[in-house]
Amino acid sequence: KFTPDIVKLDRGFTIKALSDSFQNQLMNNVIQLVHSINLKICVEGVENKEELDRISMMHPDYVQGYYYSKPCRKEEFLNPEDKSVAGTKFHIIGLFLIYVFKGE
Repeated sequence: KFTPDIVKLDRGFTIKALSDSFQNQLMNNVIQLVHSINLKICVEGVENKEELDRISMMHPDYVQGYYYSKPCRKEEFLNPEDKSVAGTKFHIIGLFLIYVFKGE
């Protein structure tokens, strides 16, 4: 039996939701629906502060994208050269997402 813990919305959906009022309302409704069945939701593809502010108003549980970091190897993530990343909300969320999707 497959029981998800988290729903992840693709960057393509995020782009549309940021540029079209219908898609924006659709994303907001999807987030509410996911929460209504006691699941978490991650919005993927946030690339700048303006996008983060707009998406955050919809209250997703997690946000992922280039605004926080470009993709990197697990080793780089776990031991960043820039230690200011360690311990941030991004770092904790990133570890969670690695655990959820890769089972590590």
